[in-house]
Amino acid sequence: MLLRLLERRCGVVPATLLNQVEQLLPAQRLALIDAVLDFEGVADLEAWLAQKQ
Repeated sequence: MLLRLLERRCGVVPATLLNQVEQLLPAQRLALIDAVLDFEGVADLEAWLAQKQ
């Protein structure tokens, strides 16, 4: 479901970012679900993932 949300909000998500999303802990995935509602593109996902590393 998370990947579908990302694609709807961000368009095509590069495989490198999808791999990072798949490596997230369950609590981080829940936080990403909340955050993705405010995303406007892939750059927002990249920034969010950069903060979590």
